Amino acid sequence: MNVRTILLVLGGLAVALAVATAPVEAATSTVEGILRDAKTREPLAGGNIMLKGTGMGAATDVEGRYRIINVPAGNYTLRATYVGYNTKEQPIVVGGDGATTVNLNLENVTIEGETVTITGQASGQKQAINQQLTSNQIVNVVSAEKIQGLPDANAAESVGRLPGVTVLRYGGEGNTVVIRGLQPKYNKILIDGVQMATAEADDRSTDLSTISSSMLDAIQVSKSVTSDMDADVLGGTVNFSLREAKAHGSGLMPGSGGIQRSLQCSEQVQ
Repeated sequence: MNVRTILLVLGGLAVALAVATAPVEAATSTVEGILRDAKTREPLAGGNIMLKGTGMGAATDVEGRYRIINVPAGNYTLRATYVGYNTKEQPIVVGGDGATTVNLNLENVTIEGETVTITGQASGQKQAINQQLTSNQIVNVVSAEKIQGLPDANAAESVGRLPGVTVLRYGGEGNTVVIRGLQPKYNKILIDGVQMATAEADDRSTDLSTISSSMLDAIQVSKSVTSDMDADVLGGTVNFSLREAKAHGSGLMPGSGGIQRSLQCSEQVQ
């Protein structure tokens, strides 16, 4: 056996040994699902979903959906937390491929104590607070329930109640907003994520007096700019989410009325 043959044999053995001892990549999967309120079945946005004992987890989006990727196969305990709700833990089994769907329903926190008066604002504000906590921006969120509980004539009046926001008035009625001390022309107004056009000839300030507060489902005021936003604002961005008609259920229609009475007297002179 010559030297060349010996080298070829040794090279083949080295390759075979490397292949045999190479680590086998573990099969991974995806855990996904929807987080809902157990009673109303409404999705919970901004909830935290974690695989207990690991560093893997995700936050739910506006539709209550979550997705945890690259999860090795095995047995886990899925933990769901949300402000104002009881924490829930559920054992799950993750397979080697495909997706494991786990939908979670959370119960409202029940505290026994003195009699208190509960209003409809609490439910909406829970979701707004969670959106603020999980946001990667400096943002203030106001829910529809909170907006309806305030005696505001228009959207500008509602936004003006938030910290760092001032209302400018024309004819006694709020129509534009100042954010962080910067004039309205340095701010941006959005309706469901679409920028509103301005009616002014010399700046881009937007008149908010034409938007009724009863039309709003939520208000989001962002005071910082992230990489997914246009770099065309210095003060802040106000996003108004409009209410949508429900397929069923009941609603509230505001209205006003009055009675005018007139008294007519006639005197006959004889």
